[in-house]
Amino acid sequence: MKKIKKIGVIDCDIGNIYSLENALIKLGGDYKISKNPKEFEKFDKIILLGVGSFPAVMDKLNKFGFVSVLNDHFKQGKYFLGICVGMQVLMTYGNEQIKTKGLNFIKGSVEKLIYSKDHPIPHIGWNEVLYKKNKKIQIFDEIKNRSSFYFVHSYYVKVEEKNVDTLMTEYGKNLFVSAVRKKNFYGVQFHPEKSQVGGMKALENFIKL
Repeated sequence: MKKIKKIGVIDCDIGNIYSLENALIKLGGDYKISKNPKEFEKFDKIILLGVGSFPAVMDKLNKFGFVSVLNDHFKQGKYFLGICVGMQVLMTYGNEQIKTKGLNFIKGSVEKLIYSKDHPIPHIGWNEVLYKKNKKIQIFDEIKNRSSFYFVHSYYVKVEEKNVDTLMTEYGKNLFVSAVRKKNFYGVQFHPEKSQVGGMKALENFIKL
């Protein structure tokens, strides 16, 4: 069996990570939750679960000193998984509340979903992830096209560069990016830790990369 490399889970007061920790335990992941940026130099993989607003998550990442950690992690070609707002902050900037600078690993922005009577905001609940021309992102291996995952969000990422793999989800007038990959950095808009079988498989695929 392939050895599962150690995972660092960022804890900087931007969401309840109990469900994520419980999922990692069930999958046998070798992980550590930490608030100390210096510890993350030794991790092969990093997971960032972001809950709340784009500005609040970026503020915490800056205050706790994780921005430089993530920059080094990207340059070293190590693996990263951003969940929910943890994916959104990979963009150049966000337009939630006020325009806020993101991590800029992927050229793009974060914009508000389009409201309609039948599709209110926030988008809460189960929805399908659509593959593009049979092309999947690696953490979706052995997960069928149009599998459903659990979403809770009002904003979405608008990717503006070509060398990025994306999967999509439909919600009313919205066709938004629900998963993204650039090199070894992955992001999902949904919550895999709350998405039962499909979400657990995505997490399992990530920790086995």
